[in-house]
Amino acid sequence: FSGAFSAVTLYCPDNNRYMVVHNHTHSDARKESNIMHECAHLILGHKMEEFDNSNDFILRNYNVVQEEEAKYLGHCLQLPKAALTRHYVYGDKTKKQIAELFNTSIDVVTYRIGICGIESFKKNAAKYRR
Repeated sequence: FSGAFSAVTLYCPDNNRYMVVHNHTHSDARKESNIMHECAHLILGHKMEEFDNSNDFILRNYNVVQEEEAKYLGHCLQLPKAALTRHYVYGDKTKKQIAELFNTSIDVVTYRIGICGIESFKKNAAKYRR
């Protein structure tokens, strides 16, 4: 069951609300990442895809562009650039410490540092702290 799915957002027309269903067998960090990803879909206004139930089980159609957008924004929500700057550049916390502080994986920390250009910022900031 742990690999069956990560999370999905469902619309509840009875009360006009959305519900995120996530895989409870994942680690806490992965659960949070999954939930941020689903929140990103909602923030971005992504339309829920149609479901294909032609088999014995239901499959959601996969929109590559929307999934990449939600992945990016989900990581931004979980680990904002300002937080990385504060804790990695000026606070001298390690990637592992940041991952623990923000309940995420070291892979997400490394990804966010790279995508935000934080490593070069840290090197330049170190010059001025001497």
